[in-house]
Amino acid sequence: MPYYLVHYTYGIEYSREGIPMELQVPIPVGGGRWRCLLASPFPAPEPPPWYPGQVGEWSLDKRHYMGHYPPTALLPPPACAHDRAFVLTQLINNASAALTIAGTWPDAKGGSPNTYHTLPLRAPPASGTGPRSISGTGPWSISGTGPWSISGVGAGRPFRLDGVFFLGHGFVTSSKGHGRWAPAGEGDTIDVQVCAHSMRLRLIRGAPDAPGWRLQTEGNTGWGGRDEVQASAALAAPAEAMRLWALPPRPAPDETSLRVEGTGPYRGSAGSAYLLRAGVLLATGGEIGQFRRWRALTPSTLLFYNGADDADPATAAANPAATAPTPAATADCARGVCVELTD
Repeated sequence: MPYYLVHYTYGIEYSREGIPMELQVPIPVGGGRWRCLLASPFPAPEPPPWYPGQVGEWSLDKRHYMGHYPPTALLPPPACAHDRAFVLTQLINNASAALTIAGTWPDAKGGSPNTYHTLPLRAPPASGTGPRSISGTGPWSISGTGPWSISGVGAGRPFRLDGVFFLGHGFVTSSKGHGRWAPAGEGDTIDVQVCAHSMRLRLIRGAPDAPGWRLQTEGNTGWGGRDEVQASAALAAPAEAMRLWALPPRPAPDETSLRVEGTGPYRGSAGSAYLLRAGVLLATGGEIGQFRRWRALTPSTLLFYNGADDADPATAAANPAATAPTPAATADCARGVCVELTD
């Protein structure tokens, strides 16, 4: 019988949410500087000569099976993964199933794609209506906020990160790349790993007449004792966003909001957007750059607009039923622009 060889050079790496991990590691650019995409400190003093992508929480890579065959029925990739991941997984599963029936698929097998790595700072979910709900007080107040600017000294070298957003699922984005964050336990403290720096930061809220938020390192050792860090951060969000975030965090009002709250950036010809906590939209450029609020209208439609509405947490407390989309609201996109959600 004929045999066919599948040779896919690069590993297919995703987080459990379907975020690609390829080529997201610190890369030296000379002069002691690094181009940081996803914080992944190298255990050795010097990085390896080849810079592979970080191994994902779902990882389909020929290097996992250099000494044994893949198992039958490989687990499928995350729902938001690229089609290539689904196609290649299905091809391998079809081949292994056929060869098992023929009695020619060996018993010595490696692990399934979800067994090779777990991202750091995987925190338990916040309390609320679902696993991605942003609710409660303390460090969860930070989730779905930005942009922050973080500056300090780590391992004897100054660093600065602008455009930092603390997103859902423990992800951090910045002008220089991505990282991870999680609540650090009691109090308003979080652990952060970004651009090869790890740090423990405490949230300091301003007074009612001066509502600015700051982050300050706790002591001078990063979480896990990895490096010496002194850092501080300031939140540079619009005044309306600060007003909304100063209110007690509330669970997302519907399943669509629960899914997308604290995510981004979404980029395209219409501009770039972060869907932040309490319906705050941070959009730049293109058609959507003029809007500052978002809300879910249907399971597949969001409204970008300006001005308060019944979903505003400041008014929702007086009218909880108003947080649910109505048929009239669903049909009316004249207040701004409606965008479609696609996987």
